Amino acid sequence: MGWACRDIDRLPRPPPDRSPAIIPRPPSSTNPGSSVTDVDESPRIPRTLHHGVLVFAMLREELGNRHLGGTVRYLGVAILRMDIKGSSVSSVMGFVSAASVFRISRYRYPSHICLFSIKMGQQNSRPVFDSKLTKSHVEHALIQQDGRHNDIPTVLATLLFLDASPEMLKHAYRCRKDSLHTWTPSPGSITDEATKTALLGDKRFQRAFMTYFSLLNNQYNSNSTALALSQLFSGPIPLVYGLFSSLGLPLTFLSDGIELRSAILVAQSLTLSAVDWQPGIYDLLTSSQLARPASELLGPEELLRRVAYDGRFSGVMKGGAGYHNISQILSNSSARTAVVEYVQQLDCRNLSLLLPQLASLSVLLLTATHKPERPAFDFYLAHLVTAVNSLRVVLSILEEGTQRVVVARGVWLLFVLVYVTQLRPVVDGELLMGMELQEGHDWRAVYDVFCNEGGTGQGRWGNGPWLRVMRTLFELGREFDGEGNGGVCLRGAWKMVGYWSGWTGLGGEGGGRDGGLNIRL
Repeated sequence: MGWACRDIDRLPRPPPDRSPAIIPRPPSSTNPGSSVTDVDESPRIPRTLHHGVLVFAMLREELGNRHLGGTVRYLGVAILRMDIKGSSVSSVMGFVSAASVFRISRYRYPSHICLFSIKMGQQNSRPVFDSKLTKSHVEHALIQQDGRHNDIPTVLATLLFLDASPEMLKHAYRCRKDSLHTWTPSPGSITDEATKTALLGDKRFQRAFMTYFSLLNNQYNSNSTALALSQLFSGPIPLVYGLFSSLGLPLTFLSDGIELRSAILVAQSLTLSAVDWQPGIYDLLTSSQLARPASELLGPEELLRRVAYDGRFSGVMKGGAGYHNISQILSNSSARTAVVEYVQQLDCRNLSLLLPQLASLSVLLLTATHKPERPAFDFYLAHLVTAVNSLRVVLSILEEGTQRVVVARGVWLLFVLVYVTQLRPVVDGELLMGMELQEGHDWRAVYDVFCNEGGTGQGRWGNGPWLRVMRTLFELGREFDGEGNGGVCLRGAWKMVGYWSGWTGLGGEGGGRDGGLNIRL
């Protein structure tokens, strides 16, 4: 598969995002009185030659003649391997549109290309994704009345990344929509930078924030990437610090929006950054100490080892384990000082070196912190795997220097806070690396498990966070797994497939010292 990826590195950066406005009109349907409906089947293309001509024409439009060589060679082979008789116009167009998405990053994205060489594409999955995402965007609040988050956008995005069938996307939507409440009108509107800043963290204004960012997106000619950058790094209180609230959920929305070129997801990311705003996170990441040079710069593994034995965190989590008890750290001056020190000491001079280090460490925290012979997977630690992949994607749109360092430090802050709130479990790499992979246990086999069992939408296949972790392990593995780390992501994926039966570590819901983690102190 390596030959298929070589020319991708030389593709140009994408044109500005020209996706539709974020305040969408429901797609038309055969029934004028209906709301958003499922997308109808596209007309069939009868001959393979027509596929090739169509793809070539669209690629020529997208890339120009100079970049056609290796890309057309790869896509041509992939299309010939498709089930031509069952392929529709939209499936081929979606395939080419996906190829355009690969150009958004300054980093390599061989993982996406190789992913498509394993799975040849489901018909009409992208239109169904857009339809269901739009419908949820119009009807369902992002933050529910009980504090839960609307997980339809992230679940749909995860399934699309896994190339799920249209039926799987529809099933995932149906299973979730009835438990969600509609938007509640906001007490007022947000019209400028001043009112936006004044209302940060006020969940009553989530609809107003969404409308505000939607109108801004129109001002940027629907260039949602430019919109995101303008809001994340400008104003008296930049929204970049809100990306790390709710275990980095806004960061996940943003990375999904970048990868899928979805203006809706980008606007939802900004909305969550604003309404889920955590002043404590903002204070930690804007501490004056971070502007001063650190006494020493270290990698994440060494820093976490020091966190594990730092007495300033002992006895802090008196209310029990769980990231929902983060206030116990934020209200303890000694613990806060320690957290800032560990953020300051992270070596961010070479982010291309830092990313694989964070990836390997996140997988070990998820799969190698349980008690011996009692595999368990912590719900909060699992979010760190997703945060690393989101960091990888978001870095692609940021300028070199301060912007990238701020986001990298924000993700590392999540590592430190989650690790401490989960009572600093022992990280025993042998629990994962000592696991022998059977013959044939490669990424293709992992995906085959999803194809063979995922259509049910039951059990783990219906668990959004589990699906997200599996997709993220695939992406990180394709990007970073190699001789240097022993295939940690692939091993982690197979351990999840073989042993996961539910999440542990949820504090009052069965976590803490009896939640499956191997707690040292």
